[in-house]
Amino acid sequence: MKKQPTALVFGSSGSIGGACVDLLSSEYETFKGSRTFENLNIGAPFDSVVWAQGINQTKHFLESSEADWESILDANLHFVRRSIVRLIEDD
Repeated sequence: MKKQPTALVFGSSGSIGGACVDLLSSEYETFKGSRTFENLNIGAPFDSVVWAQGINQTKHFLESSEADWESILDANLHFVRRSIVRLIEDD
């Protein structure tokens, strides 16, 4: 019997990530990832990884602080890099 492929979905508690889990679950064994990496070793290595997590802000650009931008970059960019490194190290 062929092994079912695995998929890790970051942001699975949100609407986009949840929809990704729903779509993938018919053909993949899906795992829900979090920013704490607590479920990262389950099922690793993964056949597919989806990054559907992130944050957005509604402030006007000129009203945004440096801390606002750092928060956005951390969640939307730096987290992806950290998770890739973690996935490779755990492989």
